[in-house]
Amino acid sequence: MVKEVDKVIFKKDIALAEYPYTLYFIKDKEYEVLDEDKEYIYVRNKTNSNQCTKVPKTDEGTLFEYK
Repeated sequence: MVKEVDKVIFKKDIALAEYPYTLYFIKDKEYEVLDEDKEYIYVRNKTNSNQCTKVPKTDEGTLFEYK
């Protein structure tokens, strides 16, 4: 499972398809990984909240990298 406060950095700005004009993840900013399973990491997208976004682990290296 998740180690002590894993963090990821996104390599580009990310918006969700449902809200294309709202950035959920900003390029080069650190985000906390709340949990993970075999296929996904669950990344906190709002400070001081447990709200998270599911990101496929297959995107590591192209979309995000672990800090």
